[in-house]
Amino acid sequence: ATADDIARAPLLWDYAKARGYRTAYLASQHLGYGNLGLFVRSTSVDLMREARDRGPQWNAATGSPDEITTREALDFLRRPGPAFVVVHFSNTHDPYRELPAYKKFPTKVSFDPLDRRNAYRNSLLGHDAIVGDFMRELRADPRTRSAIVVYTSDHGEAWAEHGAIGHTSDMFAEQIDVPLWIDAPEGSLDAARLERIRHGASI
Repeated sequence: ATADDIARAPLLWDYAKARGYRTAYLASQHLGYGNLGLFVRSTSVDLMREARDRGPQWNAATGSPDEITTREALDFLRRPGPAFVVVHFSNTHDPYRELPAYKKFPTKVSFDPLDRRNAYRNSLLGHDAIVGDFMRELRADPRTRSAIVVYTSDHGEAWAEHGAIGHTSDMFAEQIDVPLWIDAPEGSLDAARLERIRHGASI
């Protein structure tokens, strides 16, 4: 496809809105980084917020705190009517935001990029805690407990397994294998659809 065709193509928010859903794109990402905001500028999303909307102080790579983004998502989901929301996390990007309560791995100041691996591990621990808190609040509230959650990532991170550090440099597993899970509470999907998802996950 040409760049013009891609720019005009409907996005998931557009399809959801056409079906009567309230829509939101809530990103911790700083969308000025690499002009990332261009890919959503033509969508009809109802609410779009990113790091720059929360103040000028946030790092362009790490973005604003992910827990602020999940709070905004919960607030949006608790309003009346069905909703389609994309929650875009960012804090596990270099320089890796570390939460004091989840600094399990020791870190040190160093020019060796491999020494950043523990900071990455710590940022993942913090991220898991934030996602866990989000899921607990989602399921505890009768207004949101039936929401279907799909979780994935855009890339992994290499730590010299094949000579690379970071991502976007090759197609080895450490960079392209990403998590994918679906949490669909009982009653949110019919039995046939659930069976198709389970079958797809097993092959």
